[in-house]
Amino acid sequence: MGNIKSSLQECVELDDSVVSLAAETPYGYKQKFILVGRRLYLLLDGWTIEHGKYIITLKTGTYESNLECKLFDSKGMETPVSLEEIKGSGSYLLSPHPNLREGRYTFLMNYGEKCVCRINVYCERLKKNDNDEQLAAAIDSEPVEDKKVLANGSAGTEGGLLVHSVTFPDSKRLVSNDPFPSFIQDGPQFRTQLATWESTLFVLRSYLKTLYKRSAKLKELLYLTSKAFSGVSDAFSDIHDLLKDHPLSSSYMDIILASSTLCISQSRRLSYKASITHEELLRPLQEYLNTIDLKTITNNKKLYHDQAKEYYSYVGKHLSQRTDSALLPKRVQFELQRYDYFYSLLNYIMGSHSRDFAVMLAKFQMYIDPIKKPTIIQLARLYRANYPKFIKLTTEERERLSNVNNYSDLNDFYHLSTDNTSSTPLKEGLLWSYRNNGWHKQWVVLQGSQLSEYSDWKTEAKVRSRPSVSLTFACVKRSAKKPNGFDIITTNSEARSFQAESEDEMKQWLQVLQSAVGVMNIEDSDETRDPLTIVRNTDPSNSTCCDCHSDKLVEWISLNLLCVVCINCSGVHRSLGAHVSKIRSLTLDSFNTRESMDLLKYVSNYYVNSLYEVDKPPLEPTATTAERTAYITEKYADRDQKRLGGSPSRLRVSLIKAIHLESIYLLQKCVAEGVLLSDSYWAQAYDDESLFQYSLKHYEGTKEHQIFTVTEFLVLNGMPVDDFTESPDLASKWSPAQLEYWKSKYQSHHCKNVQVSPQKIPEAVYSYIARSPTSPVVNSYKRWSIGSSPGSNYHFSPPIIGKRHLKFPKKPKKINQDE
Repeated sequence: MGNIKSSLQECVELDDSVVSLAAETPYGYKQKFILVGRRLYLLLDGWTIEHGKYIITLKTGTYESNLECKLFDSKGMETPVSLEEIKGSGSYLLSPHPNLREGRYTFLMNYGEKCVCRINVYCERLKKNDNDEQLAAAIDSEPVEDKKVLANGSAGTEGGLLVHSVTFPDSKRLVSNDPFPSFIQDGPQFRTQLATWESTLFVLRSYLKTLYKRSAKLKELLYLTSKAFSGVSDAFSDIHDLLKDHPLSSSYMDIILASSTLCISQSRRLSYKASITHEELLRPLQEYLNTIDLKTITNNKKLYHDQAKEYYSYVGKHLSQRTDSALLPKRVQFELQRYDYFYSLLNYIMGSHSRDFAVMLAKFQMYIDPIKKPTIIQLARLYRANYPKFIKLTTEERERLSNVNNYSDLNDFYHLSTDNTSSTPLKEGLLWSYRNNGWHKQWVVLQGSQLSEYSDWKTEAKVRSRPSVSLTFACVKRSAKKPNGFDIITTNSEARSFQAESEDEMKQWLQVLQSAVGVMNIEDSDETRDPLTIVRNTDPSNSTCCDCHSDKLVEWISLNLLCVVCINCSGVHRSLGAHVSKIRSLTLDSFNTRESMDLLKYVSNYYVNSLYEVDKPPLEPTATTAERTAYITEKYADRDQKRLGGSPSRLRVSLIKAIHLESIYLLQKCVAEGVLLSDSYWAQAYDDESLFQYSLKHYEGTKEHQIFTVTEFLVLNGMPVDDFTESPDLASKWSPAQLEYWKSKYQSHHCKNVQVSPQKIPEAVYSYIARSPTSPVVNSYKRWSIGSSPGSNYHFSPPIIGKRHLKFPKKPKKINQDE
């Protein structure tokens, strides 16, 4: 394999004994090369991909079956290329793929196991702007002469890399790619951008100094070469003067004179280029260098970091002591300081001095190479003309930032509105996190259902301060102690507390966090309101039966257990009674209340199975009815072993905590462990406030749109519904939504206690007894008592009434003969 002996040898390696590679286009084409990380790359831009093509010619024989052309990206993945045979020519047409993405590539041609060509390729697609038509017209107005040259600039020969020379302006990027960087919120991305610009300016100034030294050396060499040409011209002139009077051929004398003239012409041209190098390169380069003052940059950097440290220290001390309106002026002042430093760095790179330098460079190119199109000057001037627009935008943006009156406007300035797609919530930002007995700044990232905290937010945000937490079964609740705080409690009782700087930021976090745990807007489309679709999208485990793990006809839900079962297991659930499992069809029954729809988003077979464990092998989908009955009865109805998990008092405390946290998952755990929802303890312990009323105060949603999911779940599991009588006293204590819900539950669950006389039905072994929960049973017979009826101010759902009032008579005691 022979390398082309030129500066392009790192770009192209070609075995010219086997194959020749020519580059052709309908309009002619000039190779463009760029240097990327000390390696030279052939540049493919949008124009080249559309019009450019390569001709591969095999020199000896026919090798169609062994010739392979492949294009690999920077990761080593193969990318499609277009290779078509030119009939009757023994050559092939190779074209870049029209969907080629930006990036680095390697083009390889293999003949058998031998690599005959390797080209480094860099693809860059340019975006069009309003000036494209104007620039294209200017370019097309001047035709360019075509000529064949080698890649190294020498005359073309067979087997070399043949190209056609045409000037296509790479400098088009000067105008078409004039970005206006966005000013983003303080965080890892912003700090990384600042650090990159700071280091870039130090390196840029070093490179500019190197360019200045080499340009000065070039000017000196041009003057010396000009002087040398002048000396050679003088020598030719002396020879001509010496021989002009001798009888020599006039042609010979003319050649000597022409040589002298040529040398003096070259001397003058080189002297002119040396002068141009000084005026159009060295002088503007020195001016640009003088604007990049490293000492000033260092001082501004230190000042900014001191201001940031002072601001965050102030917020940390007064976060819970001051209102949003008190903290806002300090925040706006810091944002303006951050803004000024941001654009002071940006101005070094794309400010007026750099644009002036670009214009001078364009002039330098035109003077050095007069054949260059004047378009390069036009483009440079257009680039400089964009600077007033740059200044106008930055001024308007700063003024808008200084006029911010509240945190909502500030968040709108940074476009921090949360993503409303509940399936993939994403948010990140600075929050104060409570750990190690103190509040610490953390960069908090929510990706999907994973919440992560990073302590190195001033750099790259890669070091987690503690393990990520899954929000799938978590409870998100606004903190009652901190003004802008909220808490996250997982099912294993791990609690994490956070504080936002403002109420607006706190509300945004609550909104997206609730989306992550499955709280979905009820006003969705018909498709997303489908109960079966909601349940299956809530948890992957809901696609199979909770009991037998069958995947066929899993369309039945237990409303109080919050699990889904197949049609075979649903019959067994029904046979246990509605007090154990309330079965409904997800396809046939209606779920027309906000509470019932909201409960669907908490259905999880995985979580239910973790609560209701049985000491039996799991059911198979092919189990018999008898096997299903035994398994499901032991799993849900015979739960005495669950009640042994804690004392009644501990279960009551857990229940109150679950209601306070508004956690359906913790409530499921309490019910599974056997907490008594109808226990008279609640009225005695909480100043006659019933469990129903306590739960009614803990709703989801907003004050305008209240959803009583907690109360609905507890009522489904047997919690009594209080008597409802409309009165001014009730209206003053409860909202209209609470009263409406209370009234609807009372009407659907109200049922009077009925006493059945044993004399009328002597065969009966039960009777309904209405008594106070604390009054003794005055009866000469001892009977089994399953629960007792509370006072008349409580009402049960029908299944619970039957269970709580059952009395089983026993044989009376034997009377002592001696009495």
